[in-house]
Order: sequence, then structure tokens, then C-alpha cells
Amino acid sequence: MNNQLKLDPINPNVYFSGNWTVSVLTMPAYQDPPEIEYYPDIPHGNVLDMDFNSITLEKTLAIKIYTPPFYNANFEEGYPLVIFNGGRGYTEYLGAINILDYLISYKLIQPIIAVFVTPANNNAEYSGADVTKHAAFLVDELLIYINTRYKTINEPENRAIIGLSVSGLFAAYMAYTYPESFGLCAAQSPAFWIWENTNPLYEDMMTKPKKNIKFYLSCGIYEPGAITRFVIPLKDSLLALGYDVKWDQWHEGHQGASFRAHIDDALEFFFPGDSITAVETEASMPTAFQLEQNYPNPFNPSTTIGFSLPNISKVTLKIYDLLGREVATLLDAPYAAGNHQIIWDARNQATGVYMVTMHAGDFRQTRKIVLMK
Repeated sequence: MNNQLKLDPINPNVYFSGNWTVSVLTMPAYQDPPEIEYYPDIPHGNVLDMDFNSITLEKTLAIKIYTPPFYNANFEEGYPLVIFNGGRGYTEYLGAINILDYLISYKLIQPIIAVFVTPANNNAEYSGADVTKHAAFLVDELLIYINTRYKTINEPENRAIIGLSVSGLFAAYMAYTYPESFGLCAAQSPAFWIWENTNPLYEDMMTKPKKNIKFYLSCGIYEPGAITRFVIPLKDSLLALGYDVKWDQWHEGHQGASFRAHIDDALEFFFPGDSITAVETEASMPTAFQLEQNYPNPFNPSTTIGFSLPNISKVTLKIYDLLGREVATLLDAPYAAGNHQIIWDARNQATGVYMVTMHAGDFRQTRKIVLMK
């Protein structure tokens, strides 16, 4: 089947899941969440790709290890750790690396270490015959490996496991079965229906005494009933049992565009950043778009061009000659809110007057600059 036939030809909003491309229904004023974009002007963490040979599973799993910007192996306090089930989906389709960079850069969360685990067999390891093996791999192999090689806080209250749908079911299983390893659990639209008649996890979570686990649970209003008829009662029962639960329900369905928009909610709940610094940063943010006059002006051969953004925006910055011909494109990318600078090296251009034009959304401004050799 040609998966492109699924697309609405007049809907520009699409989501690529790896298996197919689908149209995403949005309200007219909808904008993609800012944290999923790549911003070249903020610090970025380091990502290590590796193949992990599991003795327990007798398989090789693809692993990505994210360390935050300015990671310090000698940091005395250490870093919280989060395990992402279904790692490839989170990194390739849900923008998780960009989300981590953004949240850490803006101090919305603490700097954390993240490990993205891609199972060899998703269904078998998250809901089928190899569930206990994958659990043992995480606890007895992967956590030991990470804790001995990275400066983690080796405590369950600083260690999270996150998943969605089937991998969200497995996240709940891991936290509830191994609370001494995972004290934080984020389950986005967990698929409890899969184990309705085969595994007592759901009934145990609904009725048994409270364990030391903090939960983030969410689902969409337009999700299949198989999801909502389990998740909503579970939320109510966990709260009644005294659990610390953050619950979100969105006017969305069971699809990746929704999942990626709310990864930040779970991370901010588990690992809140420095709120005082965040407030100070917000107070110092520009209140309007502005293209500054370059300096020096006249210049030879380079000059600095500053601009201000009151919110996250895609910025285009171009240089034109007096005949309106484009000479250079300095920027064409999303940029975070704040004050920014870029240098134009004009050593290959002729002496003369040029125009620098900035576009950001509906904002447009032009400045005259003079190259004098």
C-alpha cells in the first residue's frame, strides 16, 4: 500500500512515525511545541550511540546515552537519570534530544542524563514473553553499566522510566515491580488493556498499598476506549491511595504528534529546574522584535549584527545590495527568545552600501550597512 494515500492533500500538518506518514488534525491557531525544534544558539548535550550486548536477553540492543551540556564527571551531587523505553521512537520521531536541550538550557529542568533503549523485539520485550528478561536487563545490566560509568544520583527518587502506549505499560510495570530502582514513572497513554486477562499489574496498582513511586499519567480525550477505560480509573485509584500523581488529559488522540508535545510536562514534574533563575531570565527577555544597527558601521571586513526576539521564532536574516540582489543568507533557522548576535564576514564583497533584512513571523525590519575597504 502507498502510505502517502493516507494524507489529506490540503493539510500541511503531517507526522512521520517511521512506519507511515499521516495527516494531523489541528485547530487553526495551533503551533508545534517550541521545545521540539533544534536551536543552534543554545548549548547542546552529547549523544553517544552504542550497541549493548545483553547477557540476559541474548541480544544486542541499540542504546543512545545523552549527557547534558557542560556535563561534569566530577560533579559531586551527580545527575538524575531517565530511561526512555522505545528509544528510537523518542529520538527519531518525537524530538526528545531537542526537548532535553531546550528544557535544560532554559532551566525548566535540572541537567539530567538520559538513556534511550531500543528493544530488539518491541512487543515481546514490553508486553510479551520477554518482559521479565528485559526488566532484568534494565536492572541488572544497564543500570549498573550507567551508574559505574556516569555521575548519576544512584537513588530511585532521582531515576525515572518513561514510555508511551505499550512501552508506557512497561514503564508502569518496571516502576511498580522495581520501586527500589525507579521511583519516577511517566506512562503516556499506557496500554493496560493488553494484560487485561493475563497479568495482575493493573489490579495490583489499583488496590494494593502505596509504594514509593511518583507518577505522571496522561491520555487524549479522543483516544480509543481501550486506553481511557483503564487510565482514568487508575489515576483516581492512585490518588486515593496517596500517590503523588500529575494527571493530564488533552484534546488529542493516540498519536506521536500528541506524545511529543507533552514529554516536557513529565520531565518538568520529575526534575523541576531553578524556578528563581527561570523567573529572572523571563523578566530580562526582550518584549519586542528588533533588528539592531550593526557595529562597527562603516566596517571592514566584518561587522556584528544584533537582533532581539520576545519569543521563539524562525528567523531569516539576509543581505542585499542596492539593486535588490541577495548577497548572503546569514540565518534561516528557529531561534530561542532573547538577544542574539551574528557576524557577517564581507571580505569577498565589494565596497558599498548594503541592506540587512530580518524576517521573524510577521515582523520585518531592514537596516542600512556600509562596507568600506
